[in-house]
Amino acid sequence: MGSPRPARAEDAEQIAAIMIGNWRATYAGQLPAEFLASLTLVTQAGRWRERILRPGIEVLVAGEEEIVGFVASGPSTDPDLEPARVHQIYNLHVKDQCRGTGIGGQLLEAAAEGGRELGRTTLCLWVVPENRTARRFYERAGLAADGARQREEVGPGAVLEELRYRGPIELRP
Repeated sequence: MGSPRPARAEDAEQIAAIMIGNWRATYAGQLPAEFLASLTLVTQAGRWRERILRPGIEVLVAGEEEIVGFVASGPSTDPDLEPARVHQIYNLHVKDQCRGTGIGGQLLEAAAEGGRELGRTTLCLWVVPENRTARRFYERAGLAADGARQREEVGPGAVLEELRYRGPIELRP
């Protein structure tokens, strides 16, 4: 598999399918079942198409014909961090059957490289404390919880408690 490439509008449906599958598997029991069931391919693909085309957000995908993972990143949206210096991972998802193959690491590194090219020196992201797999992945890359917490409303009646991870944009191999 080649290096991650910039997403195109026509990739939105595959990106949405990966995100929906991961959310339903990861957040079952943490988010209302009705909310997770309400995530539709049509709605999510529309949101991703708009995000792919939005200036300032970089969406990269792994895979050509079949997309097996994606990452979305850009300037930090956290009010206590400096967007010009801090690059934020907004989403990083890999198809379940492709986890552990290095694709997630390639996507994370490609997003970090995009931030470095913009002169950013720090990387941050938000993760659900119970998502131990994701937390281990980010910790291996050199990121750590920095003590910040937030409640993010991801939909009607659907709230995630999250920890912020942060570290140097030069990731560990």
